[in-house]
Amino acid sequence: MLENSNHSIDSKQSFIMYITYDLMEGYSEALEQYPVITKALTSATVYTIGDIIAQRSEGAERIEKMRTVRSLLAGFIGHGPLSHYWYHFCEYIFTGCLGWTAWWVVFPKVLFDQSTWAPFWNNVYIIMLGVMRCQHWKMIWADIRRTTIPLIVSGLKLWPAAHMITYGYIPIEYRLLWVDVVEILWVTILATQAAGKQKVRRKKRLAAEAAVQHWDDSVDEEVGHLVECTEKEQETVEILPDAKIH
Repeated sequence: MLENSNHSIDSKQSFIMYITYDLMEGYSEALEQYPVITKALTSATVYTIGDIIAQRSEGAERIEKMRTVRSLLAGFIGHGPLSHYWYHFCEYIFTGCLGWTAWWVVFPKVLFDQSTWAPFWNNVYIIMLGVMRCQHWKMIWADIRRTTIPLIVSGLKLWPAAHMITYGYIPIEYRLLWVDVVEILWVTILATQAAGKQKVRRKKRLAAEAAVQHWDDSVDEEVGHLVECTEKEQETVEILPDAKIH
């Protein structure tokens, strides 16, 4: 029985490994033949999944389809193609122009990425979403000014560490795939944390509402008791004069 169970597990693992290998082989062939469109589709898929996860974490009962479509287009038109050219440009600067190929070159690459590409793409993303929403350019500019620094600071929690792997170990054609996978994991972690905080806030709100309701009930009961006592006192006051007459 145990041998059959182990054989079943091994078969499932072999099947998963075969499927994964087959998918990666097909993805590699697509990268060789159509690198830009393949990366565009990769980012479109990731941005769509990320937006759905984000909406669910916000407590949305129904997915806002147009918002998801905007995220899809931002990945397809913007992030995928621009990332393709960015990683090649970065390699051209450090390897082609400067001739830096030592192990330590990963550090200036990460610094270059976070100081140029990160703020550039964040602002392009905001502009793309603003245009797709038909926002006025002043509103788009206000969003850029409001979010640029916070997005950079927030990105420092993840991307310097992730890009040590990006620029240190991942081949150039697979860097976008790696970055997109990290983005999905990061969005999932943030969504899980947000959902947990939302549950805590909901519990606190319900507890506060229950406390207020209990207080209201207590006040109503006390007021009712006072009214009842007052009515009894009035009845006593009304009866006493008549008693004196008799």
